[in-house]
Amino acid sequence: MKSNNSESVLLPTTHHWSASRFMLFEQCPRAFEDRYINGLASEPSLAMLFGHSVHTALEALHQGHRGVCRNGCADGHLASGASLANARLEEARSRYFREFDSMRARLAEVDVTVDGTLYLEGLRMIDQVNYLGLNRDGESRSERRITIPTSWGGLDWPVVGAVDLWSPPWSQHGAVVWDFKTTVGSWSETRAGKETWQPLLYSWAYVRAYDVIPTFRYLVLSRTTGELNTFDRRWRSRREFDRDLESLSFAAEEIAEAVAEGRYDCTRGHGTCLECGAPFGHGHVCATPKRSTVKLTGAGKAPSYASG
Repeated sequence: MKSNNSESVLLPTTHHWSASRFMLFEQCPRAFEDRYINGLASEPSLAMLFGHSVHTALEALHQGHRGVCRNGCADGHLASGASLANARLEEARSRYFREFDSMRARLAEVDVTVDGTLYLEGLRMIDQVNYLGLNRDGESRSERRITIPTSWGGLDWPVVGAVDLWSPPWSQHGAVVWDFKTTVGSWSETRAGKETWQPLLYSWAYVRAYDVIPTFRYLVLSRTTGELNTFDRRWRSRREFDRDLESLSFAAEEIAEAVAEGRYDCTRGHGTCLECGAPFGHGHVCATPKRSTVKLTGAGKAPSYASG
């Protein structure tokens, strides 16, 4: 790829777009360049690794880990109902244990100690989500892959992604795209309404699949309050959705053109940290506030959660 001044321009080695790439560029073009052009990936934080551990467990909970369960949860001969749900819950807990143990070992290499309280927090989160029975009817799909062809910036790169839970129109929820968050930051309907890249790109993929505009639902698991909350991003009409998608496409075109030309100057504010909600800057370090006391959910007992 050549820029207007005929100098060679380096492009990311993987030729695709994603919500996280657009969000990072919008937050800080220089950070995008460091990560995707110079290969200077930042050290994974405790919050990032913990979130991955819980997400992996929730994937197993809703579908079996990539379709395979050591305990037989994806076995077609296993009886449906309680037996299936219990097998998936046990697989989710087992998977979480392995992922958490790997996280603890990885952080120990950089002298970061992870206490047992955090492990219990993850188990509590798994129990909270399990209690909701989000895939009780078996119609929803965990980690559903999406691909949308685009030609932004003349690069012809597709948008790719993986939806935490994809509920088709005939599911128990109706048309819903789910995104799970484990966070120390505060969430609200206002914050959910301001999010653009992930809700619109994933909902666009949904519209391409079913010609139905879904509800984009954040399921937020708080490490500070111990609560589970849901916040919805909805569009009142197809016209409103198309208008927002058009605005997003203009922004994507600008970013794609900048990447194609190798322009990564920071010319605007950096917004807020995606994890803690604090103002973001080049030297920002996400703070982890003191966690609330948590207890492992008892069998058959409803965890505390609220709907936003």
